[in-house]
Amino acid sequence: MDGCLFKPTGLDDLRVALAPLTTAAVRQEPEPVCDLSALIALTDGDTGALNELLVPLLSSLSEDRARLLALRQQADFATLHDLAHRVKGGARMVKAQALVNCCETLERVCENADRDAVAAAVEALCTRIDDLRHSLSQYSKQA
Repeated sequence: MDGCLFKPTGLDDLRVALAPLTTAAVRQEPEPVCDLSALIALTDGDTGALNELLVPLLSSLSEDRARLLALRQQADFATLHDLAHRVKGGARMVKAQALVNCCETLERVCENADRDAVAAAVEALCTRIDDLRHSLSQYSKQA
């Protein structure tokens, strides 16, 4: 412990001493996987219309994930790059920034034809796709 309190101490002193520790814990909350606020506004809060946008996205993410894994084995950089760019479009639609970042990483790996980095980039991208699919599925079930 870096500081100390002397008796008698009041609640204000204790609050000041603990404030840095409690705000640090609050800041460590995980970032949301996506932000659907723009789509909710676009659909005027109509959950049916929102689901009509999300269902094809979920299907596309599943198909793209399977293709990514198949293409990783072949190290088909051009097709992987195009697929990463396609996934990035869907990720931007729902503001899934972590997925966008992984797509951009895979695009760079493909542009550099980096065989050593392609497997890790695809794996990271698949993990983020899984995170988004889970989040969107949970949202769809609640709606």
